[in-house]
Amino acid sequence: MKFNKETAKLNGKKSKRGLSKTNQELRDIFQNVIEANEKNIGIWLNESAKESPTKALELLLKISSFIMSKPKAISEDLTSDKDELSSMSDEELEERLHQANRVLYDNYDSATRTFKSN
Repeated sequence: MKFNKETAKLNGKKSKRGLSKTNQELRDIFQNVIEANEKNIGIWLNESAKESPTKALELLLKISSFIMSKPKAISEDLTSDKDELSSMSDEELEERLHQANRVLYDNYDSATRTFKSN
């Protein structure tokens, strides 16, 4: 789907469902477990690395995926729309930037159009 005014308006609408409380609760619980076992995890990773450094690195990446948000890929190449971008008004460009921030950053607040502090 091409990113234009119509698709931007559709994508910019806020979901009526809201955030999944179950997923957020599970993420919080998992983060608390990780923080409580911070020293142990270092020991476990070192022990695992003695047998297989590759396996230790894989474990570290798996653990980090629960704490850190993963970057989201964008399939649209903005350079292909160079003419379209140059003919847009400031408001239209601002809306496109808002949409990109909403997709790319988990800490972007759509309501205030600002980034939340962690």
